[in-house]
Amino acid sequence: MNSIDCAEPAPGVLVLRVAGVVRTPLAEAAQRCLGESPQVLILDLSRATRCDAHGAALVAAVRAQGRERGVPVELVVSTYEVARALRFTDPDALLGAWPSLEPVLITVCPGTDAIREQRNDDVRGIR
Repeated sequence: MNSIDCAEPAPGVLVLRVAGVVRTPLAEAAQRCLGESPQVLILDLSRATRCDAHGAALVAAVRAQGRERGVPVELVVSTYEVARALRFTDPDALLGAWPSLEPVLITVCPGTDAIREQRNDDVRGIR
């Protein structure tokens, strides 16, 4: 099942989660998220099951749009399939990629309840 959703675990921090195949709706969802002028956009691809060259190009475009707007885009990549696609299309994306969402939240949201809430969501299967 493909899905894209956006959450705000802490003020100024948006998490754009992709599940299933990385497809065109990612660009539209990223535009909406970046339009909110977050301090950080976390693109969570840990639940993405497939990413071809087109999907990798979409990820590269989201990163470029973030740079243009002065918004850091942090990537969460935990599957070989997605990492392999990014390696060929946007190899620099993997240099700062995170293996899971929790360490990113600890880094960008220190001292907030975002980590505890994320763990609760993971336990309930919401993530």
